[in-house]
Formats: sequence, C-alpha cells, structure tokens
Amino acid sequence: TITITPTNNCGSGQARIINVNVNTTPNALAQISGNNSVCLGTQVYAITSTLGENYNWSLSSGGNLSVFGDSIQINWLTEGTHTISVTPTNLCGIGITTDLSVQVQSVPQLPIAIGNGISGETLACANTLENYDVTAVSGVTYTWDLASGGSLSQNANIATITWQNTGTHDLSLTPSNQCGTGNAQTITINVNDIPTLTGDISGDTLVCINSEVFYNVDNQANISYNWQLSQNGNLATLGNSAIVNWNATGTGILSVFPSNECGNGNTITKTVAIERPLPTPQISLVGDSLVSSNAINNQWFLNNAAIENATQNAILPIESGIYTVISNNVCGETAASQPYSFGIEGGLFLYPNPVATNFITLRIPTYMTWSSVDAIDMMGKVVLEPIPSDNSNEILIDISTLEGGVYWFRIDTELLLFYRKVVVVD
Repeated sequence: TITITPTNNCGSGQARIINVNVNTTPNALAQISGNNSVCLGTQVYAITSTLGENYNWSLSSGGNLSVFGDSIQINWLTEGTHTISVTPTNLCGIGITTDLSVQVQSVPQLPIAIGNGISGETLACANTLENYDVTAVSGVTYTWDLASGGSLSQNANIATITWQNTGTHDLSLTPSNQCGTGNAQTITINVNDIPTLTGDISGDTLVCINSEVFYNVDNQANISYNWQLSQNGNLATLGNSAIVNWNATGTGILSVFPSNECGNGNTITKTVAIERPLPTPQISLVGDSLVSSNAINNQWFLNNAAIENATQNAILPIESGIYTVISNNVCGETAASQPYSFGIEGGLFLYPNPVATNFITLRIPTYMTWSSVDAIDMMGKVVLEPIPSDNSNEILIDISTLEGGVYWFRIDTELLLFYRKVVVVD
C-alpha cells in the first residue's frame, strides 16, 4: 500500500492511498492430473489454476490436443509413450514447465508370422514334454488353450505341454490388457509316436541264384525304413522297398525296421531260400523201379506224355514204352533226361553190367537193326567215339581208355536210342 499526504503552512491535506500487487514469475505447477496409462481414445487432463496466470499446453506426439485454459482434451491415436507439457505465464514472465508421460496402448495383437509369434516344436513325440512361448510384452496377459492331445500348464507367456496322444492338435494363445482382448493365434502340432510296422515283407521266399527280387512293406508317411540283409546277396533300398540280388545259395534273412524323430520301431524279417538250377536228371533202374538222379521236384513222362501224379523221385513202370523225367525248381525246368525204354528191347544186352573193365560186349537182337554205339559221361560229354554197325548182332567194345566212373552207352537203333549204364573200374 502506498499513501501520499500533502502539507503546507496551513496544515496537512487529505491523504491518498494506492494498493499495488507485487508478483513473481509463476511457481511450478504441482502436477497434471489425468491417467498416465491409457488406451486409444479421448482423455481429459487438468491443472490447478492460479489467478492471473495463463497456461500454454503442448503434446509431443500421439494424438490431437484441444485446450480449455487449465484443462485439455486429447484424442489418443498412436500407441507408445507420449509427453504432455504445460507452462504457466503471468505479467512477470514464464514459469517452469510441468510434464506428464503417458503410455498409450491398444488391444494387444500377437505377431502373425509363426517365427515371430508362438515358438516351439510343431512336430512332437508322444509321452514327451515341450515348451511353447511368445515374447512377453509389459502389461499384456496371456491365456493359453490346448484343444486336445495332452496336458497343459502355463506361466504367463510360456506354456508347457506333456503330449499324450498322437495326431494333429491345436494350441491357441489369446493376449489381453486394460484395453481389451486381442485376436487368438493358433499353431498346429503333429504328435507322432515310435513307428510300428504291421504285416509282412512282401516278396518271394524261394528264389533262384543270381536273380533280382523286389521286396516291400506298407508305406507310412513321415518315417524312414532301415533295411538289412544277413548274407547271400546284395541289397539296394528305396524307402519302403528293397531289391536283393541273390548271389549265393543257402538261406538269407532280410529285415527292416522303421524310424522317425521319436525313435526306432519294431523289426520284421523274411527268411529266403536261394536255390541253383537243377542238373538234367538221369534215369537208372534200381530193382523194379525207375529212379531220377534228382531227389525232388520231378515229373515223369511215358512216350512224351506226362504221367499224372508222377512227381516223386522214383516210379514203378507198369507199361512198356519210353520213359523220361524232367526236374524243376524255382530256377525253372531242366532238360529232359535220357529216354529209358522199358519192355520193348528184349534181347538187347550190354555186359558185363553194371561193372566192367577193359572190354564189354554188345548183343543186339536179330530182329533189330542198329547203326552205331557210343558212350557219354555223367556230364553228357562223349567219351567214346561212335562205333559204326558192322551188321552183326554182337560186337566187342574196348573200354580200356576210359577212366573209372559211370558211363551211359547209347545204342542207336531203327526203333529208338537205347541207353545202358555201365560202371567202369580201373
């Protein structure tokens, strides 16, 4: 307050008074009131006003600002951290600026790409434990959901699953925060188990030496096939199939087991017998039976016609005629044996028989015309050159050059070619 009083020699006059308000620059504001963690949308902020002060508001980023003196309205448009500032002024000058940092959020969304979203094995094994997770974001709550296949436990942004059932199963994750619930993201997990082979290995169990044979098992998706061969051949494989070149007689064992990322499965095997072609059979007369030199797989013929049910090693001839035999196995049929005449060559003799040394005698019946006689060994090789007929019915044959062994003498006549077996002793 300023007072002024005039005076002269007559005395004092009337006083005059003026009141003067003396200020400083504005004091710092206490604070800006309003939410500092908000969602996209409109929010109101204010300060406590002081008489004589004006207020300058500003916004660093993130929205549109409307000023109403000591209060403002912001329409938040952008997520992130933004700053509200207010500076008081009066006639003395500018005061200290007050700031408020505001975190703006929206409804949370997970990254779309699997590689940046839910991480974890999408190909798993039964009876194993797997972890799945996303990168944690502050203020976001995560809710996991497993449709089927196992048991789920969760800890914020991490889910732990014990897989129990094979098949295709969906794992979902839903994020939420104060602004609401975002869209769920789902990944599909294929749960496998240790593979099992059923059935048998398909392919021949009886094969011929030096043959290539194809084998296979039922094909299953997403497994590997491991083939093994014990012996007797060379193995080439392709997935659920194998080709074996059987190169040695005997017995071989072919096996296969399946495997995948969960481990090795059961082994199945196939035992294969490998045979070689049978030699051409030879017929001999033993007692009253005709016997093939091949013990099994024979077919007997009479006058070139197959004898029904005559497949054994020996037969008892009951009809006169020319007997032959053919043997067969998996490698195919042999050539026919030498013909054996039964009951039609009475009077034809080769003696001494069956054992001889140096010389043997051939006697031809008088009613039969012959042209030559020679000898072959058991391998079919001619060892005695043909002796031409001299039109007699008896000749002496020199066998002194033959080594000890079994020989077939072939007598070529007008009727047919006769065979006689002789054992030559050195």
